[in-house]
Amino acid sequence: MLYYELPRSPTLEALFLASGARRIQIGPGDIVLAPQTQRRPVFYVLEGVVKYYVPRDDGFERIVGFCGPGSLIGESLVFVSPPLEAVGYGRALTRVVGLAVHPDLFRKLLNRHPELAERTATCLALKVNAFLQQLRCLTSSSVLKRLSSVILSLSETWGNSAYATRVPRHLVLPLTQDELGRAIGASRVAVCASLRKLKHSGAIATKRRLLLVKDPGRLRKLHALASRQVVPDADAR
Repeated sequence: MLYYELPRSPTLEALFLASGARRIQIGPGDIVLAPQTQRRPVFYVLEGVVKYYVPRDDGFERIVGFCGPGSLIGESLVFVSPPLEAVGYGRALTRVVGLAVHPDLFRKLLNRHPELAERTATCLALKVNAFLQQLRCLTSSSVLKRLSSVILSLSETWGNSAYATRVPRHLVLPLTQDELGRAIGASRVAVCASLRKLKHSGAIATKRRLLLVKDPGRLRKLHALASRQVVPDADAR
C-alpha cells in the first residue's frame, strides 16, 4: 500500500480545461469516482488526497492506496476495449479538487500530448508497483510481517506529503484495523494481536480509526525479525 503524488502540471490542467473537462470539488468522506459501467471519467487530482478501494470476493472492500495531487484515477480503463465495468472507487480523505475528463477525450489527448502520455505511464507504473508489493505481502506467512510491511511502506511515502499530520511528533496514518486486515488478508483478531505486539514494542500507537507511527527504526527492526520467521503465526487467519 502506497501514497503517491506527482508535481502538478499547469500545462495538463490547461489542456484538460480547454478540452471540456469538468472541475469538481468533493468534501471529506464523499465518493470521488463511484463504480459504474463503461464510461466513467478519468479524474486528475489537483488538491487533496483520495483513498482508493477495490471490492473483494467476500463482498468487502480492500484499500489499494492513496492518490495525491498530480495523480490520475481511472486512467487504466481507457486502454481496455470494449470498455469494462469500473469496480474500484475513490473516497476523499481530505477536501479534494480535481478535473473529470471523459475517457474518449482522454484517449485522444493521450495520443497527441507526450506530457500526458508520460504522466499516465508514471501513474500506471506506481500502481503496478503497489499491486506487486501487496501481492508479495499477501504471500508472506507472518501476519506481523505483512502488517509491518504495509505500515512501513505507507509511512515512508505518506510521511513526505503536505497532507500528513503528526500528533505531536508521531506520523498519523489514516487507517482502521478493518482496512489493515483486508489489505493484508488477515482476520481482525490476527491484526489486533500483531498490533498489540507493535504497540508493546513502542513502534506504534493507535487511536480511534487512526494509527500513529512512533518509532520507524524500531518498526523496521521488528519487520526484519518477522521476515526471518519460519513458523507461521498461530492466529494467521
